[in-house]
Amino acid sequence: KVLRVEQGTADDLVDSKRRVLLLCMPPPGEEGCADYALTQFPGDRVAYVGEWASGMTGTRTFHQTLLRDYTLDSQIELPTWFQTRISLYLFQKKAASQAPASGEKRKRTTPEDPAP
Repeated sequence: KVLRVEQGTADDLVDSKRRVLLLCMPPPGEEGCADYALTQFPGDRVAYVGEWASGMTGTRTFHQTLLRDYTLDSQIELPTWFQTRISLYLFQKKAASQAPASGEKRKRTTPEDPAP
């Protein structure tokens, strides 16, 4: 199946009818990128290409939000340069009743998730 990818900003996502948000190698120090996109996206699936919680892609808050509000469906390791661990992570948004209450801890869902 071929999917069409559209480029845009986080603000473009508010009225989006798309079901999947693709975030590819989001910058680690810019909360206005992946973090904001995740909060603006009304869909239920996220495809994230990057390193898991290494500090090299996405912010710590971005990774914590994925762990709290989404379930990992699949992780596909991608070919990488030496000393990098890039994967494609496919997430499904949890139903409201499944998401833990604010501040509540939950079981980790990714094999590469570092200890808190």
